[in-house]
Amino acid sequence: MKQIDYTEAESLNPIWIDARTPLEYKESTILGAYNFPILLDQERVDVSTVYRNESRSKAKHMGLEFAQSKLADYYKQISDIQKREKRQIVFFCFRGGMRSNSLAAVMSLMGLPCMVLKGGYKAYRRHVMDSLSNDSFYNDKQFVVLHGKTGVGKTRVLLEMENRNAEILDLEGYAKNKGSIFGGIPFDNIKINQKQFETLIYNKLNSKCKYIFLESESKKVGANIVPEKLFDKMTNAEHILIECSDESRIRNILLDYPLNSDTIPKYKKIIMRMDALSKAKREELCNKLDSDINEEVVLQIMKMYYDNLYKYSIKQYNYKYTISSDDIDLAAKKICQIYGV
Repeated sequence: MKQIDYTEAESLNPIWIDARTPLEYKESTILGAYNFPILLDQERVDVSTVYRNESRSKAKHMGLEFAQSKLADYYKQISDIQKREKRQIVFFCFRGGMRSNSLAAVMSLMGLPCMVLKGGYKAYRRHVMDSLSNDSFYNDKQFVVLHGKTGVGKTRVLLEMENRNAEILDLEGYAKNKGSIFGGIPFDNIKINQKQFETLIYNKLNSKCKYIFLESESKKVGANIVPEKLFDKMTNAEHILIECSDESRIRNILLDYPLNSDTIPKYKKIIMRMDALSKAKREELCNKLDSDINEEVVLQIMKMYYDNLYKYSIKQYNYKYTISSDDIDLAAKKICQIYGV
């Protein structure tokens, strides 16, 4: 079975087939890969147990029995995908070993041309990590970072710029966390691990474009760490300050962090952890949420907590432009015009 290294495979824009277990696939995979597991999660545990406690040959025989019941159905599904997408098929497992090679061998015998990723997912991860830590990976990119107080709509401006064909790096979207004390609420506390986070960053930065627009972030976004080289590029980028009225900020916050019967208990729990505010003030804010005085609660949290928290970090940079985001569409249009997007 022909093996191919990741760089060569990537240039083919192949159909990626992940032969690992559903649990491995869920943890992280090559972006866009389909999952056709040779072994299901418990099957892999059972095979490993037999391998450790009995013999390698018995474990291989058990694995073959588990696999054979899936192969006919897998052939039909993978064949349908190839007919639909008309691209080269590349199989992979964790190290490019038995799982991917056995699945590829059967598909090849059935007349479906395919290859196996040399080194498997482990080699792909090494490629991603090496790329993200290498200056040359960023050399053809110019980064433009949007700054501003909480609620000015930086993410909304970026997403509207993306609608205008600008390339954006949505770190908060990738991390499923908006990077604040309330950051997990809009994403219902979905957890994204570091491997998934880095895969999404790599995929975006691997595109051919001159400018990458993104929002100012700390090194940690939710539970994820921004790669060190990328953070350096963000620090030394061109910087734009986004400003708007308090009314617009309140509107944006209520859109980003909706207040309803499901989220209010979460808000209260977080407010009571805000040690920068007195206990009396925290209790007052929680009571106002019960009274549906949402805009006043947002204004007070904005002024008394967030603005104090970020006023020093905003002053750290020299801004090439200051853009009003009272009109999100107009702000996005202005930035795109400045950079010829």
